[in-house]
Amino acid sequence: MIWQQNFPTQKTFNELISATKQAGIVTNIEFSDNKIIGNLKPIEADYRGAGHSRSNTPIYILNSRFTAFVIIEFSNDHYTVLIKKINFIAKSSNGLMKQDEQEQIEVQALKNKSDEFKNIFLGSASEVLDFSFTKMFTF
Repeated sequence: MIWQQNFPTQKTFNELISATKQAGIVTNIEFSDNKIIGNLKPIEADYRGAGHSRSNTPIYILNSRFTAFVIIEFSNDHYTVLIKKINFIAKSSNGLMKQDEQEQIEVQALKNKSDEFKNIFLGSASEVLDFSFTKMFTF
């Protein structure tokens, strides 16, 4: 699974590099050919900011931090953020995962061995992740 979003910008590539560093959400940063590449440091999704409550947010969102591989590609008037290899890291043990256990997003998002999304993921889970990623990468 991949999350991708285009963001309009008036920044230069060097200013985008600075903004990415200042945000402190990407580690192991490398730069090449108008691209910023790195790893998303473990973050918690902002379900409240996305307009959801604890009761309608899936437990794997509430009980996890997220990591991923990030590519930010710069163009003259926008930058595109591509997030892939998204993993959950359990904050504590529960019925789904043990503390610090990692799981790929596909396990919770996709129906068994298919490319079809689970209904619960298409609701609050995808909205929370979309809001959280958009908020993090709006520079």
